[in-house]
Amino acid sequence: MQGRVFATLPAERHGAVVLAAATSTTYPPTSSEFLLTIQSEDIKGMDVLITLADMGSLVNDLLAVVSLVGSSILLAGTLLRAPYGRNEKIKYWSFGGLFFASLFQLCMAITGTTPKQVGYFLHLPPWLVTTFCLLSFLMLLARKWVLWNRKHVAHA
Repeated sequence: MQGRVFATLPAERHGAVVLAAATSTTYPPTSSEFLLTIQSEDIKGMDVLITLADMGSLVNDLLAVVSLVGSSILLAGTLLRAPYGRNEKIKYWSFGGLFFASLFQLCMAITGTTPKQVGYFLHLPPWLVTTFCLLSFLMLLARKWVLWNRKHVAHA
């Protein structure tokens, strides 16, 4: 396994804050193979935005994919006239994934800590994660539009 930088914060803002895995040939790496350099005064000054951006750089790929799949299922269920209350859990997963993925993408854009590959699971480029969030949002809007039209056409 090659070493991978998990998070690097700007040195001019937070001093030496680096979290990286050392080059290792064994998997999983032992605890002595990890390098963690955080000075105690940097922890006090760490922004909430930087923390959210770092969390997003690890899980944002999975959140965007969950949101996209959930929105697709919800839109297909609406178009096929599935019972309305049947997809409650999927709706919560889709909205939650879209909200947190968008929040994390926004935090990464504001702080300037967007990595080349977002995520620990799928390693997607940031533009693809943003596209997934946009598609998910548009599918949820289309679902709402179909439900609104169905309600108003039925009563007309």
